[in-house]
Amino acid sequence: MQAAASSKNCTRSSSTAGVGGCGSIQQRQEQQQQQQQQQQQQQQQQQQQQQPAFLLRSFSSSMQHSAALLAALPAATLTFLDLEASSHLRPVPPCAFSRLANLQELRLGQVASRTLCALAPLQKLTSLGLHCKSATNADLQQLPSQLLRLRLPAFGMAETAAQAEAADLSHLKCLTWLYLVADRPGISSPCRLPPNLQHLSVHNSADDVGEISTLGITNLQQLQHLTMQDCSDPPAAVASLTALKHLTSLHLNFTLPVLYAAAVEPHVWRSLTMLRSLKLWSCNNEVAEEEAMQRLKAGVAAAAGLTQLMWSVRTQQPQLLSDVCSHVTGLTNLQHLRLDGSCGSAQLDAADTLQLTALTGLTRLEIIRRAIGDVTAAMLACELQQLQELWFYACNITSRVVLAPVGHLRQLRCLKLLRNEGLATDENLQLLTRLTSLTSLELVDKLQVKPSQQALDAFWAAVGTQQQAAGV
Repeated sequence: MQAAASSKNCTRSSSTAGVGGCGSIQQRQEQQQQQQQQQQQQQQQQQQQQQPAFLLRSFSSSMQHSAALLAALPAATLTFLDLEASSHLRPVPPCAFSRLANLQELRLGQVASRTLCALAPLQKLTSLGLHCKSATNADLQQLPSQLLRLRLPAFGMAETAAQAEAADLSHLKCLTWLYLVADRPGISSPCRLPPNLQHLSVHNSADDVGEISTLGITNLQQLQHLTMQDCSDPPAAVASLTALKHLTSLHLNFTLPVLYAAAVEPHVWRSLTMLRSLKLWSCNNEVAEEEAMQRLKAGVAAAAGLTQLMWSVRTQQPQLLSDVCSHVTGLTNLQHLRLDGSCGSAQLDAADTLQLTALTGLTRLEIIRRAIGDVTAAMLACELQQLQELWFYACNITSRVVLAPVGHLRQLRCLKLLRNEGLATDENLQLLTRLTSLTSLELVDKLQVKPSQQALDAFWAAVGTQQQAAGV
């Protein structure tokens, strides 16, 4: 009996111990769960504290601002900042940039040279635009070396006792894209541009200083795209561009004066097979000699790779312009043509311009101040069916007969009929409602005569209906 009782007591004790053991395990598990929940809550709180108040990645301003506004921008997320318009009104303090460590693209207006030093710590910055007219090479060395794109629309070196120092950007070895408007690039020695440039657009405001030699462009052996505004280089310098073996796209603008282009022989233009765009513009009667004009026209005819030609050349002998179009008709790659200036008579204007009907690949045609008349204008609209933009400005057009063929240009997006006679009427608008691709229309006759607003509203409503019907 005693043994049995003892056995029961042992059994009861063992059972009680087992229950107590299970209870302690559950308590430990609950404690662990509570600890995990607390840790998760702490982590969430830390993340919320670290996360910026708002995820602003891009900020642009055209208004005056204060340093306090820039200080409020979230440095953790901001990658794009555009203050180009506003910083012309109020300079941006250099210290405002030191905290914006994640900036990848920055655009500024006029800045002091000391601002360049403030940009050095921005190690993620790859695209920069700014206006700086008094830089030194010491300042330029502070530009972040990892830059890929640099835009300097108003750039000049600080004046020394003698003259401006030649700019040195050669340390920017990653830079592949540069837009440079040089006010004082340095005359005595060439500027040192980044060696690996692939895309260069440059404007040298000094009319008597050639861009090619001053900027050392022929040293840029990786260059693929080159645009030169106001080119004032001698023929030998223009010919030297053929040494750029990787150059596939060349755009030359000869403006003040255009005589630099007139001095280039046709064989030079023929050798520039990469020439895609040529702008010839003068505001005075610069090309006075027949020999210079003939050489200029022959040069244009030899530039077989042109896709864009803008001709606006003045002369004391307008009859020298009577065969400009005959020199252009062989440019079968031409897509954009701007022809400005009369031959001296309506008959010559019409006869010469009519030859442009051979350029069936044109997508943009601008005829300005040429008295081509109704028939020639209508013929151009009939033959050039690929046109997307068409301008007839002061072309002596007086009849609505022109509007019928214009109204059948299915790809036309932009139409400008300005300073003609008898076109800008409410009734004539109805002849253009079939232009299902049209998005821009300017129809204003001489003395600012134009259709009524009611007629214009009805016209655009009709065009919209046509576009819906055509599924545009």
